[in-house]
Amino acid sequence: MKRAKKLMIMGAILMSLTFSVGCSPRSGDVNSLDGKVIDRLPEDQKDTELDKALKSIRKARKESVAVKNGAEESYAGTGNNLPGQSKNMPIIDDLEEKDFEVILDYIENELKIPKKSPSGYDIAPCLDPRINAIYDDEDKGVADGYDNENIYIEEYETEKDDVYSYIFLVRDSKDSPWKVIHHGNNYKE
Repeated sequence: MKRAKKLMIMGAILMSLTFSVGCSPRSGDVNSLDGKVIDRLPEDQKDTELDKALKSIRKARKESVAVKNGAEESYAGTGNNLPGQSKNMPIIDDLEEKDFEVILDYIENELKIPKKSPSGYDIAPCLDPRINAIYDDEDKGVADGYDNENIYIEEYETEKDDVYSYIFLVRDSKDSPWKVIHHGNNYKE
């Protein structure tokens, strides 16, 4: 495996761990946004404000990328305070390098998205409450039949700058490998 690919995978693992444990946000981070403010907005404005909040978190993540000891690190908000965020999202703390290889292989070879920087792709655990609603929904759509702890969603920047989509992965059990079952902006497609 090439050194750059190893660095990218290690960076993705570190980013995932950062998001899983809920690293404290930087000042000005969207996590300081009062989700109750967005909740009080008229329905037609909620999505617009949520999209602005997501854009801010993603921008902070991209701007905070640094290489330390040969591994890429990034610190940004977890999105936990976004309005409507699922309270049933499992903490997936057993992702391994091979799991990120599945994600990267899918982005590179199935979706054929070109790398945007020397370090690779902007990928991270899904922040969007509208997608994470899968964990609250009885109708899990593409992940029907899977328990929450066996569903994982990774967001990735598409070929268009600052436009994100999602890769849906499932596993049969905690001891089973993750596999991609869907990509897109809706889990009910």
